[in-house]
Amino acid sequence: MASVWAELSRLGFQWKASDQLRGVEFGAGPASGACGIAAGEKYAPVGIPHTGNWALIEQDKAMLSLGSEWAQTYFKDTLAERGDWGIRPFHRTIDLKQGLLPRAAPKFNLWLSSYFINEFEESPEKMARILLKTWEDHLEEEGIVILVEPALKIQSRKLLAIRKALIEEANQSGKDWFKILLPCMGHQACGALASDTDWCHEEVSWWRPPYFKQIDQMAGLDRKTLPFSYLVITKSKRSREEILPALSGFSVQSRHRVVSPSHNEGKELEFFICSDEGKRKARYRPAEAQSRRANVYKEIERGDVLLGTELRGDVNSTRIDEIKKRG
Repeated sequence: MASVWAELSRLGFQWKASDQLRGVEFGAGPASGACGIAAGEKYAPVGIPHTGNWALIEQDKAMLSLGSEWAQTYFKDTLAERGDWGIRPFHRTIDLKQGLLPRAAPKFNLWLSSYFINEFEESPEKMARILLKTWEDHLEEEGIVILVEPALKIQSRKLLAIRKALIEEANQSGKDWFKILLPCMGHQACGALASDTDWCHEEVSWWRPPYFKQIDQMAGLDRKTLPFSYLVITKSKRSREEILPALSGFSVQSRHRVVSPSHNEGKELEFFICSDEGKRKARYRPAEAQSRRANVYKEIERGDVLLGTELRGDVNSTRIDEIKKRG
């Protein structure tokens, strides 16, 4: 959650909703999502209010109690003297037949869920209708939604299918406030869904506590990165370029996200990119470009946003001649 918040900051996002935080986290568990936002705002601020409240919704009573206590402690350490976020715990099992929130529930301006949607068996189309209806009723103008799901193939593809259904439902019902910001930077068809064997996920490096390193060693694992799938959505009638200023000045066709690790192929780097045209394999020769142009980069990593890219070739053989900016 903190890394997603940092990406919003990196692309120039600034908080535009009301001046009191009204956050909600579904399937809150130990309040890791809300605490992730606090960490993200500390190191990559976007101007979120430092006063307000979080509603934590969780079906496990003991975990909810733990999360409430932990969040209060973490918020005090992270926000320091700048403000205070209150906690309102709600011990509740979500029944989609009754909706995600009661009809009388207030509006929120920050909506989180972590590893929550994958627990429901409803179709992507039904989930899309439920989510859009709830956001229409209970999400403030300029509010932000962050959905984080497992990076496993089935769960990740389910999130991508919900993304597709959300776009179709929003178009059919005329919800012009609905905008997907990340990771796709648009409403284009999902390149990962084009193949039945593909899915989309991000990875973030993290500092493993000593006990976690020991567990990894005993299990023969090396979890130096945390994989996850995610979507960031906003309720806004502003353009995507206004919301994410780093995209301004670059056409939709020249915006690409790196969606795989890069590896060396001779003097070139090879990796997959995804954009308005879908997903494709691309090659880039950083050393040669470095000698000819300024503002290019020797390393390309999963999750990088490449802006002002000049491509040659087709989807079967693509070369990147220039990268003007990396977000």
